Amino acid sequence: MASSVTNSIDSFPAGTQGVGMYLTITVNPTYVSFYHVQALEVPGPASNITGYFTNFDPAVLAHEPTPDWITLSEINQWGDHAGFSEWGQPWSPGGFDYDIPVQWKIGGSNTNNLPDRLQQHRITSSDGTSTVSKLGSSATRTP
Repeated sequence: MASSVTNSIDSFPAGTQGVGMYLTITVNPTYVSFYHVQALEVPGPASNITGYFTNFDPAVLAHEPTPDWITLSEINQWGDHAGFSEWGQPWSPGGFDYDIPVQWKIGGSNTNNLPDRLQQHRITSSDGTSTVSKLGSSATRTP
């Protein structure tokens, strides 16, 4: 199981739709060190597409994480970013989710699976107010 803490929030020019956050993800249990374990979020399609986002080809909404394996620190942590931005007006409520498969390995060993992670993206009103959520952390911003 993993949890997260928000470290910082992205900034955008006034009038621009967007919200994002930089997270520190911790893999539990922390009484065991997973140092040298590498993790990778797997790309995939969006799900639960509603409202505003039904106007777009689902391929445009796909999750495209970094293709690089990330090594956990001595305290089972690594940095991550979650966000979405620059969707054009007129805005209306809608959203989409990522059910993100996560793999892990040690060195050149075979890959194994961790539980999927849910990342949610929502435009909540016609003023473009947007929220992103992942692993218990969230950020909201109005253009």
